[in-house]
Amino acid sequence: MFFSSVLVRRVFCMMPEHVANFRFTAAVRTRTRPGQEELEARLAVELNSSELNTYRSAMLKLFSVWSSMEEYLQARGFFQDFPYLRPLLRADKLRRDLKTLSGGLDEQVISLPDVNSVGSTQMAAYGLAYAWSNSIHSVQVLILQLHRGLHLTRKNGATFLFLDDSLECREAILEFLAWLDLNLAPHSSEVAIDAALKAYTFFNGV
Repeated sequence: MFFSSVLVRRVFCMMPEHVANFRFTAAVRTRTRPGQEELEARLAVELNSSELNTYRSAMLKLFSVWSSMEEYLQARGFFQDFPYLRPLLRADKLRRDLKTLSGGLDEQVISLPDVNSVGSTQMAAYGLAYAWSNSIHSVQVLILQLHRGLHLTRKNGATFLFLDDSLECREAILEFLAWLDLNLAPHSSEVAIDAALKAYTFFNGV
């Protein structure tokens, strides 16, 4: 399995002060903010559209990135070590929604980002997982603000918009972010930050 099943906790009292004061999530959030804001601005328009083609195009973009990210993380045993993040998986829900809206989905013609380009290290996977979970949270925040012009529901093409338990999923994301802060140190986090940055180029460049 790619990830150790025993998640080692660092003891901050034994760390140098500059390491103990480091917070990965603060660093990665600052660096990825432009990409995240670009993604949210686009989705605020596309997911709120009253035009089915515009909405479906947004779903295809999300599907191409989320499915690639989830496949990457699944292959590395990520969800075996972080099982509480499984309820956030979106690809299958999007696949069903796209089939509902169009009567079918030819995945062979969908352009997929080269997620493997982030690298194969554990730190790269952590960075990708940060962007994956954060993008899902962004969509959940957005849908509370949108009137959803097409008035889609779980039954007619918007399953992916609804988490099974939004509070539980929010707590799961916060738990994962806390884990990152506890376990990623400055000297090893740059690879993770670079992977998160690349993830947002996938979202905004597809």
